[in-house]
Amino acid sequence: MYGGHVESRSSTAWFASGLAALIGLAVVGLVYLVSAENRFQRGRLHSAVAQTRDAQSRRRSAALDRRCCERLLGDMLPPGVADRLKAGQTVEPETFDIASVYFSDIVGFNDFAVSCHSPLVIVRLLNSVFR
Repeated sequence: MYGGHVESRSSTAWFASGLAALIGLAVVGLVYLVSAENRFQRGRLHSAVAQTRDAQSRRRSAALDRRCCERLLGDMLPPGVADRLKAGQTVEPETFDIASVYFSDIVGFNDFAVSCHSPLVIVRLLNSVFR
């Protein structure tokens, strides 16, 4: 009986140490899973923050471009005409006794203007074309 009692104690100790080892592994696994979940959530957060910053940057850039275009349009045209164009309306041509505005395109003008060394050459060309 004494031998059986020792054997029983030994198997209980063995079972308890095995159970403790399994609990330790479970705790380590749980800590690892929580850590991995935290890393995953931080990665998602960083990604969401980066996407939000990119979207804000694109909106700011678009707003800046829109303001520049509106300022340029306002500098080139009378306010009423610029407002109608911004609203998507058509603008009928107007004739004045003093002046007319004429828009045209000269094929190759950009290349010519870039290669010119003096703005006066461009002015002379335009004067000769539109006389």
